[in-house]
Amino acid sequence: MTSQTPKLQVFISDYELERVLDQAVKAAINEQVGQSIEKHLDAVISEVLVHRIRAVTDEMVRAEVGRVLTEGWAKTNQWGEKQGEAITLASIVRDGLKPFLEGNPHSYNAEDKKPKVQRIVEEFTASEVKKAMQPVIDEAKRQLQSQLDISIGKSLRLTLADALKGP
Repeated sequence: MTSQTPKLQVFISDYELERVLDQAVKAAINEQVGQSIEKHLDAVISEVLVHRIRAVTDEMVRAEVGRVLTEGWAKTNQWGEKQGEAITLASIVRDGLKPFLEGNPHSYNAEDKKPKVQRIVEEFTASEVKKAMQPVIDEAKRQLQSQLDISIGKSLRLTLADALKGP
């Protein structure tokens, strides 16, 4: 005996086949488009969020830095406890400029008693005046040497002439 498997024949009209295929294609397209739109929206939303977070963070940092620069900040110990008075940008600048604006009254050197800025200005001025005057000084030296040579030569001639005349 031979066994036979039952066979089922299904007839689908062309219209029904086309409709089923259209639905399958539409479902596949919708899924692909949906995934593509989702990826694009995720990228756009991420970019917008990153931009907005950066803008908010920048504004917060600017505000805090501005507050700290105007109000100052406190020194702290190793445990973060505030110590002493607040430090301001103005006090840092003032402390940094103090050596330039004040001399050392306890120094035995007269130059050290002058404020540093005064010494710098005096040295710069002296250097610039010397550079500007050097050609004039060199010309004056040359002319003086020439006049001395003429004077000494004339004086030597007169002395020799008197000595050679005899008594």
